[in-house]
This record gives sequence, C-alpha cells and structure tokens, in this order.
Amino acid sequence: MRNRGRPFWPGVLAHALASVATCCALSTTASAQTAQAPSGERAIEAEGADIVVIAQKREQALQDVPIAITAFSGDALEDRKIQTAEDLSLFVPNLTLIPQASGNTTYAISMRGITQTDSVITADSPVAVYIDGVLAPKLAGGIFDFIDLERVEVLRGPQGTLYGRNTPAGAVNLVTRKPSGSFHVDAMVGLGNYDSRELRLGVDLPSADLGGLGTLAVRLGGRYFDRDGWVKDLGADRTADSRHRYGGRAALRWMPGPDWTIDYTFDRLHIRETPPANQLDTDFTGLLTQYQTDSRQKELTFGYNADPAAFADGTKTELDVWIHALTAEWRASENLTLRSITAQRKVHDNEPTDFDGTPLAMADFGKINKLKTFTQEIQGVASLLDDQLSIVAGFFYYEEDGFTHATGVFGAGTVKQDSTFSIDNKAYAVYGQVEWKPAFLDGRATIAAGLRYTTEKKILEDVTVLINDVFPIASLDRASETFDKLSPSAFLSYELTDDLTAYFRYAQGWRSGGFNGTSATSEQLRTPFDDETVDSYELGLKGSFWDRRATIALAGFISDYKDLQTVLTEPSVGGVGFQTTNSNIGKIRISGIELEASVRLIPILQLNGSYAYLHNDVKDFTLCVPVGQPGCEFTNVGNARVQPLTPKHSASFGAELTLLDNDSGRLTARTDVAWRGDSIGGGQALAKSPLSSDLSFIPDYTLVDARLAWGNIAVGGGTIELAAWAKNLFDADGPQFSLDLSNSLGITTKRYLTPRTYGLDLTYRF
Repeated sequence: MRNRGRPFWPGVLAHALASVATCCALSTTASAQTAQAPSGERAIEAEGADIVVIAQKREQALQDVPIAITAFSGDALEDRKIQTAEDLSLFVPNLTLIPQASGNTTYAISMRGITQTDSVITADSPVAVYIDGVLAPKLAGGIFDFIDLERVEVLRGPQGTLYGRNTPAGAVNLVTRKPSGSFHVDAMVGLGNYDSRELRLGVDLPSADLGGLGTLAVRLGGRYFDRDGWVKDLGADRTADSRHRYGGRAALRWMPGPDWTIDYTFDRLHIRETPPANQLDTDFTGLLTQYQTDSRQKELTFGYNADPAAFADGTKTELDVWIHALTAEWRASENLTLRSITAQRKVHDNEPTDFDGTPLAMADFGKINKLKTFTQEIQGVASLLDDQLSIVAGFFYYEEDGFTHATGVFGAGTVKQDSTFSIDNKAYAVYGQVEWKPAFLDGRATIAAGLRYTTEKKILEDVTVLINDVFPIASLDRASETFDKLSPSAFLSYELTDDLTAYFRYAQGWRSGGFNGTSATSEQLRTPFDDETVDSYELGLKGSFWDRRATIALAGFISDYKDLQTVLTEPSVGGVGFQTTNSNIGKIRISGIELEASVRLIPILQLNGSYAYLHNDVKDFTLCVPVGQPGCEFTNVGNARVQPLTPKHSASFGAELTLLDNDSGRLTARTDVAWRGDSIGGGQALAKSPLSSDLSFIPDYTLVDARLAWGNIAVGGGTIELAAWAKNLFDADGPQFSLDLSNSLGITTKRYLTPRTYGLDLTYRF
C-alpha cells in the first residue's frame, strides 16, 4: 500500500544510518587490526580524507564539519577536467547547473529541489556563490570559469548565520590560490577537437622585503580558451555553442607585520561567443512544422539577430566582469581573529536568445544587463575556555545598482516588445554562531546555536514597456518594498568514535521578495512577490575508517518551504509572445537523501561515488488554471506542480588507477560517470502524468569522462605532465533542457547534450 502524502525517507534513512554505523564499527575494528602492521609502513588515505575547508569561517577537516558539503581540491578538479560550474554540478548530490539558451555565461540552477531558471537581474539566486568571500549574487554572469582555484566547497542547505547572504538552498565557495612568496610557475597548453585551444598560466613571484613595512608577495594567473561550436548555422557563416573567453587574476599579499595579512585581488573576465542551439521539438501552430526535430542536430538554421535593432549583437553572448576585492585579517591574539572583506563587482552582459529554434522571428529575445554591486563584511572569530567555546560573528552590507534593456520579437518579426528598467537595492545583516564543546562529555559533543537578522529594501524604477517602439503598454516610475527576517539555526554533533561523527542540524533560510522587471502590465510591475522561508532539518553521519582508506558522508533532510518563489510562463499582453511572471508556492515539503563515499581498495586504486534522492510534496499552490488564459479558475493544484530540473534519483562514480609510479613519472587512468534521472524543464507550471508524457520531459542520461595522464616527469628544475582526455566519451545525445511554451507560442523546444569532446593537455610546473 502506497504511503500517500508523506515522504518515505525517514524509514529508509534510519535503516541506512544503522547499516552504515554497523559497517563503520566493524571497519573501525578492522582498522585497529591494520594499525598493528609493522612500523614504517604508511597508511594510504582515501581521496579527500585530509582536505581542509573553511565552511564555518575557520579551518576544519571536511569530515568534522556538521554540514552536507562536497569539496574538491585543485588537483581533484584537474583530474576530473572540471572547468565550469556545469562540470562541477555533475559530481555534487542534488545540484544541477544548466546553461541558459542565451549562452554559457548564465545558468539555470537547482539545489535540493529549489530551482531558479530566470536570469532577470531582479531575481536573487537561491544559491550564493562566493569567490574568496566576495558574493556573486545573480545567475546572469554570476558563475564564471574557474581561474587559479585552490579549492571548491559546495554547501547544501540554508546558509545564513555564517555567511553574508541568507540563501535557502546552499552556497558555493570558490577559494583561489594565494601568493606563496616563492618563485613558482605552472603553465598548461591544450588542444582538442572542434579546433579548441586553451592556455593557462600561473606565476608566483618571490616576496619583496619592504623593510619596516613588511613583505609583499604577488601571484598572477590567467586563462584563454577558444573553441568552435558543434552546430553549424546553415543561414550564416558561424557555429552555435562556441567558446571564446579569456580571464586573468592578480593577487597581492602584503604582510605588514606577523599579525596582519592584507590581500588585494583584481579579476577580469571577457567572453564573446555564440549561444547554444535551441531546437524546435513540437509545433502546435502548423506554421513551423518543417523546422521540427526529434534528435540532436549538428546542422540547423537559426534566427539570431532577426531584428538587428533589438540586440547589441544578436549573434553573440557577451560578458565582461570586473572584481576588486580587499581582505584584511588581524590576528589580535591566539584566540581572536578579525577580518574585513570589501569588494566592488561590475557585470555587463548581452544575452541573445532564439527561443523558437527556427530562422523565423517567432520568439527571439535580446537582453542587456548592467549590474554594479558593493559589499562590505566584517567578521570576528574567537575561541575561549581552551577551545571549548567558539564564536563567529559578522556584519554584512550589500548594495546593487542595475539596468536592463530587454527586447522580444514575435509573430515572424511583426511584433516587437521593448522593456527598460533600473533597480536600486540595499541589504544589511548581522549574524553570529556560538559552538560549545562541554568538557563533561570528553569533548566529543558540540552544541551550536546561531541567529541572523536581515533587512533588505528593493526598488524598481524607470520602467517602460513598448510595442513596436511606439505603443506603451506598461510603465512605472518607482516601486519599493522592504523585507526583513530574523532567522535561527542550531546543530548538535557527537563523535561516536574518533573517526565517526553523527549530527543533527536545524536551519532557517530566507530569500527576500521583490519585483519582476520584465512584467508586461503596470499592475504586475508594481506588485511585489513575497519573500520565502524554509525550515530545514538535517540528520547526518560522517566518518573515515579502515585506517583512513575510506570515507563516507550520509545526510537526510526535510525542508519545509513557505511562499517558495517560482517563475511562471504566460501568454503576453495581446496574445502575442510570452512573458515570465513571479508567484509563490504556499507550502511545499522537499525531502531527500545524499550519500558520498570514497575508498582506496589497494594503494593503486581509488574509488569514489555519490547518490542522491529527492522527493517533492506540494501542499498549497493556488493558480488560475489554465495559466494565463481568459476565464481561468483559481485552483489549488498541489502536486500537479513539479519542480523543474529536479530528478528524483541521480548518481556519480569515479575510479582512478595508478599504472606506473617510479623515477620516470606517474601514469594514471581515471574514469568518471555521472547519471541523471528523469526530470522536466521549464515553461508550463503544471506537469502531465505520467512524467514522460510532459511536453518538457527530459529522459535520464549518462555521461562518461576519461583521462589518461603521465605526470611528474622531471625536466630541468621542474616537472611536466601530458594528459589525454575525453568528455561525454560515448557521445550521449539526449536532451539536456526542454522548454514548454505551448500555452503561449504553441511550441516546445529542446537543447541537447554537447557531443564528445577530447584533447591533449601539456602542463609544466617549476
């Protein structure tokens, strides 16, 4: 008998926890026996067994942090050929990042069932991205190529009492390499199919003695990447889904004294490339039938730049990012560290989009965004009572000024909708967390409580919406709304053994409401959507065993959302084209399980894997059905609503084999497999049953990557590495994203997986 209305995970989780605890207890006994091996033999640790993270604002071993977190070192990123946010998401449980149709600079994101697919700058991402503590707040240009990374940390679940931004789904920390103060060079040259060319360079300069002013160290890093697209545009001399991007980073570290560290960084990113190919999948109008496709095509005719006046450059995605950041850290004493993070970030991007996937201007869009942000964060980290008490406290200020010019061309070029608007938003927050390790429990237990207060003011102004450059259909001088929230958190962790820890965590996440700048009526423009709140409960188990040759992290969670923000697709004013509007799901419960494990079975073989399960239960979501149609009736659609890009099951597996390791070098072979279960894409708010009959259905798919590397080859005073790699080795060709616009344009479209890519990389380190 099916258990209706309740997720079944608690029973499964309890059984899984019991099984793992038993397994770990037996393995701990085995490791004790292993420890009796002759002295001098060194234990071979599993990958990630010794990785250190700063998820709680201080250095901790990954396995000691009572949060569901996935971390990759710089070497692990290189071994897996992880270069973009999309690559990263394939190996993180319950995380999906899919490039938008407008280009590979803007992502649709989903974490633990919370999805954001609209890149409009009035929308805040449910997942915060931080580069060395500096917030990248928007999906538009918010996540860029990984340059000079030391480590990546992905935290799942609400983050607020330790971070500047209060986010309901999670956070991503990008930690870059800092100047070492000694001369070092690492350079990479790569060549591949589709005429791809890549150059990477990192240079550490020797520190300079400034006399009484301390020392100054400098590190410079950069990357250039160019690749032809894999889809030929039959209507023009170009290819779709190309890459042309370069970026650089300058990092300066000044140490005026033994207790001070001052870091200044400047990041610059420049991108000019063609968007992905959007293919017409279904046509209900009868006007575009000749352009329908039912599989991935490598030759198509596109409609980008159908109206040149609509776009800055309708053939290319353009993105420019500038970031200045200054971080000052003062170690006031052995037990107190104060830190200031000041940053300014500017983003200019142009997003041309051919939504209909045909050479006709049935739904061609252009969007120009300009966004300038400033953040100031003050943090204090203290430890008291012989480290029994740890305190983290902070103040966060954020402001953003933005401008958008968005244009849509419909009806074979006969109708043009033109929108401009500006935003002026500010946010203040104070947060803190206290951890206590009571001595009477032998230091095995940790009890923590945190609190955060946030206030945000959202302003939408200077909005004009025109039809065919003449007829105004909506306007707004200024609308503002203030949102505030007091959010608590708490956790309890206990070391069952020296290597096994169980924890329970409660956290309340929050995302402020706001305005949709691309709304098509004055009423919609001035009416804010509500803020959302989540109460998240997480039970987890982390440990290493078998003399640290194996690690495991298991988490089960329930997230109760109130007024979850969601984006709906509706027919536009006058019935021509479509528009996106914001709404709130009254109540939804999302629950799931996440498992990550790694084991070094023998010294030359490393295995790692992950599994994620997700269950959505929409309890209260009232819509006027059919959505956006005259005569619709308000109905609580409940579980007829399905969150996009949220497969119920997903998994990954990796294996690395050391074939040779001697004075002539180290030869390794690595294979990674990522599997995504069935899901749906964007567009219509209501899904069909069964899921496979939904017009935006995305079948499950499997991606296999491989890499063969011969490294640590001594050349002069340095080493070289030669690596051959392939991504999507078996050329999976199913859809990656789908969009259902049947209620507005009478069509559905699909974007397909990138074909097999491969190449050779030569790396030199000195």
